[in-house]
Amino acid sequence: KNSLFSFTLGCVISLYIINEFFIKTNSYILIILFLYIFSFNFFRKDTTLTIGFPLVIFFIVLFSLFSTYILHSTNKSSERETRSMLAQKLSNNRDYGAEYLFSNIVKSIQKDTTMTALLNDYIHFKVSNQDELESYIKHKYFTGYWDKFDILITLCDSSKVLEILPEDYAVNCYDYFDKIVVEEGLKTDCDELFYIDSDYSVDNYLGIIEFPDVNIPVRINIEFFSRLIPRGLGYPELLNDQKNQSAVDLSLYSWARYEKGDLIYHFGKYSYSINLLNYQDSGNEKKFFNLNNYNHLHFPVDKSSTLIISRKNPGLIDIVAPFSYFFIFYGLLLFILQVLYEGPIILKISDISIKRRLQLFITALIILSFLFVGISSLFYITSLNNNKNQELLSEKAHSVLIEIEHKLAGEQNLTNEIQQYLSDLLYKFSMVFFSDINLYDLDGTLIATSRPEIFNKGLISTKMDPGAFYKMSINRNSTYIHNESIGDYKYLSAYLPFRNENNKLIAFLNLPYFAKQDELTNDISTYLVALINIYVILIALAILIALIVTKYVTKPVEMIKDKISRLKLGKTNEKIDWRKNDEIGGLVIEYNRMVDELALSAERLAKSERESAWREMAQQIAHEIKNPLTPMKLSVQYLQKAWDEKAPDWDRRLQRFTQTIVDQIESLSAIASEFSDFAKMPKSNFEKTELNRIIDHSISLFKDTTPIQFDLKSTGNHFVYADKEQLLRVFINLINNSIQAISNPAKGYIAISVETEQGYYLIRLTDNGKGIPNDQKHRVFYPNFTTKSGGTGLGLAIVKNIIQNSRGEISFESEEEKGTTFIIKLPAHND
Repeated sequence: KNSLFSFTLGCVISLYIINEFFIKTNSYILIILFLYIFSFNFFRKDTTLTIGFPLVIFFIVLFSLFSTYILHSTNKSSERETRSMLAQKLSNNRDYGAEYLFSNIVKSIQKDTTMTALLNDYIHFKVSNQDELESYIKHKYFTGYWDKFDILITLCDSSKVLEILPEDYAVNCYDYFDKIVVEEGLKTDCDELFYIDSDYSVDNYLGIIEFPDVNIPVRINIEFFSRLIPRGLGYPELLNDQKNQSAVDLSLYSWARYEKGDLIYHFGKYSYSINLLNYQDSGNEKKFFNLNNYNHLHFPVDKSSTLIISRKNPGLIDIVAPFSYFFIFYGLLLFILQVLYEGPIILKISDISIKRRLQLFITALIILSFLFVGISSLFYITSLNNNKNQELLSEKAHSVLIEIEHKLAGEQNLTNEIQQYLSDLLYKFSMVFFSDINLYDLDGTLIATSRPEIFNKGLISTKMDPGAFYKMSINRNSTYIHNESIGDYKYLSAYLPFRNENNKLIAFLNLPYFAKQDELTNDISTYLVALINIYVILIALAILIALIVTKYVTKPVEMIKDKISRLKLGKTNEKIDWRKNDEIGGLVIEYNRMVDELALSAERLAKSERESAWREMAQQIAHEIKNPLTPMKLSVQYLQKAWDEKAPDWDRRLQRFTQTIVDQIESLSAIASEFSDFAKMPKSNFEKTELNRIIDHSISLFKDTTPIQFDLKSTGNHFVYADKEQLLRVFINLINNSIQAISNPAKGYIAISVETEQGYYLIRLTDNGKGIPNDQKHRVFYPNFTTKSGGTGLGLAIVKNIIQNSRGEISFESEEEKGTTFIIKLPAHND
């Protein structure tokens, strides 16, 4: 009952926690269901009801399956809501908050005297202070909310020419930005800010700030690029502010935008069709559909534009992944509640049955193998991933080296004069090889990089890693790959020597490699989840198999145990039929041999006991008969002498002789009756009998003939199922023995009490007589035992026989010179 209570309480609490904090769905129906099961069983009359271990496992598995299904259904619904919100955001890329803030910032910049002074220096004194201007504007006006944008500031005057890469052409600065506004710009509420409708995946803006009040012929062009999708390659975690990242993990999704049915933009791993008509015809309705193991959301933006957002359908492992966690959670919670409700569980192997021991050993073996396989697999996967990353990095570094040697093989030295060319070249190669590229001179100083912002922000020093510089410059390694770190962020970095066509070492090439840690973590997580689920299923199967196997293995042992428990001396005991020649067969042979020997021993013992009993009985009868025969013989001899002497009082002597003979004959008759009663008790007449009346009647027979004080303590009615006459004989015999054991009747007392104890009545009869000597206590209920000068010694033996026939027990406690207490235990009568 306690196990059932703990289990049900644990299940209900678990479901409530899941419903309240995790799933947020209506799982109360499950709570009501199991509350019903609990109440139905808890209030049954059978107070010994418990839940066995196999049934507990079954319910835990059942609850885990229910919880897994509920979680999957809820996650599916939640994910579709998230995707709908993402579609709303992607369909409208404009950031109205940014537009509102920019309108206020423009006025502040135009009135900023520091800005005016910096612009005047640029115009009149031709001071190259664009970096200072850019830094001033960003730090003062574009922080906080603006951190979610990459900001590019360009200072233009009428004569400035921009070099556009990678197309490699020159254009006037004013003309370049005016063309963007005319061809792709959309007006906003702020006259100086334009929404650039060229890329459907991000929010892009262009702000053009002029200074008409101070007659400065300069424009500040500010381009805003959304960081919704990380732009570029390398150092991804370092260059993205996590607090401004989308709450949605965009790597899980692919999406495409169609204009008038044609694909104009797509993102992600899914391969979209170039024509919208190749998908299901959903018209202008929002609709989810499955295709190519992906679930797609058809989201119409307007009459001509449509978004399709896709996510790969979860596999079976992904669906059942929470099962193992729920199983472990429910199991631990049940164990904790069991401990709290019933106290600590102390397991002693010696106290556990063989069946349970086998189950525990099989389960423990599977758990230990799971830990061993899981830990070793983790080490193996991690090592394999590291080796793979190093191989990939080595191959990529040599490929980059070949391309750079092709372009720069004719250079004798790499100087700062060609730094811009080198940076552009490295940027182009970084887009091809999907890796950042750095070039260091022979002193270990940075010459050019494809990712200058990482150095400009001070995240990495412009000097080579000391260990790498030592290996490349001193040891002259051809390749060196090792781990580097920026704060807590660790990554692989490869170094190679760069030589010109004359085989002269002119630089060191460096490729930082940022392994996809999230993918590795997901792979390991997926593997562990699959492993845990497999082993949870194996554990459940192991328990089931253990139950079957242990039942099969222990069945013959239980059968032998049952047969042994039924062995009785003096009765025909059944043998076991076992035809298999195994360990159990050997045990069965020994059991059957023991049955034969026991039967033979029982026969010999019975014969010996009968002979011994007859010898003792004969001696007792002879002794008891001799007692009255002696006075009878003396009386006959005395009467013969009186007859020979012609005694004058012959008549009186004859009368006395006759009386003596009659008394002795009655004594012999009483002896014969007692032995007859002991040998065969009269047929019992069992009926509902009130105990207090029997005791009262027994006491009343002695109250008027002895000064001994009687004390009866009993309240209420106490009914037993027994023979009234035999029960009366029991108490008369015990009271008579107590009276005879009391040497001074004037100070004697006999106390009788009746108590109720777990379906039985305990009757205690106590006297203050001389007690029973310790050396004779073991013979109290023997047929020929007595402490009196007269009597057959059969009284207590008959008392015990009567009590046992009434399904009761009798015992005693005695101390010499202090008294004796007889204790009778009789079952209470139940109608």
